[in-house]
Amino acid sequence: MDAINILRFIDNAPIFEIIAAFILAFIFSLMFIPPVVIISRFKRLLDIPSGRHVHARAIPRLGGIAIALSIIFSLIIFCGEYQYHLCRYYLLAFIILALLGVRDDLLSIRPYQKVLGILLSTVILFFLADMQFHHMAGFLGLDSLNIYVSFLFTVFLVLLITNSLNLMDGIDGLASGLGMLMAVFFGIYFFIIGELYDALFSAVLLGALTAFFYFNVFAHRYKIFMGDTGSLILGFSISILLVHFNELSAVSTSPYAVASAPAVAFAIVLVPLMDCLKVVIIRVYNHRSISCAGREHLHHYLLALNLRHRQATTIILGLNAIPIIMSLLFNNIGLYNLITLNVLYGAFAVTSPNLYAYIHRRIDSWRKVKLSTRDY
Repeated sequence: MDAINILRFIDNAPIFEIIAAFILAFIFSLMFIPPVVIISRFKRLLDIPSGRHVHARAIPRLGGIAIALSIIFSLIIFCGEYQYHLCRYYLLAFIILALLGVRDDLLSIRPYQKVLGILLSTVILFFLADMQFHHMAGFLGLDSLNIYVSFLFTVFLVLLITNSLNLMDGIDGLASGLGMLMAVFFGIYFFIIGELYDALFSAVLLGALTAFFYFNVFAHRYKIFMGDTGSLILGFSISILLVHFNELSAVSTSPYAVASAPAVAFAIVLVPLMDCLKVVIIRVYNHRSISCAGREHLHHYLLALNLRHRQATTIILGLNAIPIIMSLLFNNIGLYNLITLNVLYGAFAVTSPNLYAYIHRRIDSWRKVKLSTRDY
């Protein structure tokens, strides 16, 4: 095969373009993070340890800038003329979120301002890039949503997912690891059913997060946090892919399209959503504001069991991978049955450290009683 035929083969093979998008985003992120760390240290833009933090030293918190720039530059290069009309709106939304996140990381903004920024970005993509949640697959007796209900549901979904992933950004590698897990699933699924632009976007997100994951978890000299800039970009990207997954699954003629798309979509973000719900319930029960800081998240309870950051992150990633696999294997058991199965599993997953601690305390108590009776 001569050079011309090789180039023609690569140009006609989408897998190479997707791999190239991953590599480019990875390289961009790898290049951007060290300068961000150096500038952050010089300007003292650091996350200082306090009572609500779990790290022991001051760490730069602007890693989201590198993630955002990597995604933006990669999309500019790979969006192509046929997707330019969509790509420009994606870029606009990401720029809005990046500016909002940087302001929050530097100056701290009120929660309603963050909500307004997410809402503006969602509105842009809803009306201009067709990011709309329509198909319900019979859930609640609905097969499709009208434009008004679709708008409200899409906005609610994006806000919920974005904030849930933001709240999971509490220990090394957790938020980025969850994002990588979800991006891998989306990328493979979209490629298999032939939705190549969404597969490419998944690859770009995966590449940017993979390089960040290395610096966040394994690096010492250039260790960095993603901050609100990164968590906003991450949550919004996953929201886009989730909406597209649900909609494309409903209309796809591929034999690999899933039958119970809303239930599988729920499974993809199950642990962050259920953890967020658990925290809300705990804080409402204790008459506390749901937006206040606290240590009620799943990763806090795992750390309380004397696990290290990497161990806790690995466990949570495993807990979130299980319902994805389970939902794909059992997506034909019926939408309601699958949702019920996911809810039961999610409730167990986010409360399992509490259950383990309770059982451990009861066993210790029983042993002490048994030893005391032996003395007599």
